[in-house]
Amino acid sequence: MLQTIPISPDRLTARADLPEALAGLREAQRTAVTHARRAFCHNGRFIASAKSYESTRTMATAALQAIEQRRDA
Repeated sequence: MLQTIPISPDRLTARADLPEALAGLREAQRTAVTHARRAFCHNGRFIASAKSYESTRTMATAALQAIEQRRDA
C-alpha cells in the first residue's frame, strides 16, 4: 500500500500527490502505464494499493520518478 505524507500532522494536504497518470485507471490502462498488476489508485491520488509487493514497488517507483520530473521542470 502507498499513502502520501501530509505537510503536517493536522493537515490533509499531501507533500506530493501520487502521479495523475495512476489516478482512477482501470486495470488494463494502469498496467500499460506502470506495469503494475492488480493495483488501484484513488482518484484523489492520496492512496494506492496492489496485490503484490512487486506491483506496489512499481507504483512507488513511478510516483518518485514523477516527483523528480516535476522538480526538474
